[in-house]
Amino acid sequence: MTVFNCDEVLNKVYDYLHGELAEDDRSGIEKHLPECSDCAKEYALESTITAKIRSSSWNQISTEILVERAFMQAEKEE
Repeated sequence: MTVFNCDEVLNKVYDYLHGELAEDDRSGIEKHLPECSDCAKEYALESTITAKIRSSSWNQISTEILVERAFMQAEKEE
C-alpha cells in the first residue's frame, strides 16, 4: 500500500471521490484520512460539494453558480 502525505492526498481527493484511483492509491488514502484531521476535513468539504453538484439540475443554472452555491451550503453545514 502506498503511504501518502497530505499534499498527495489532497491532489488525489477528486479522483478518489469519483472512484478513479487504483486499489493501492485508494487504500493509501483510506488509511491517511482517519489519521489526519486536516485532510479528513477537506475531504468532507469536497465530498459535500460533489454530492450537492450531483444532486442539482445541470440544466437550470450555470456550473459556476452551482459550484458557488454548493460551496456556500457546505460551509454553513460545518
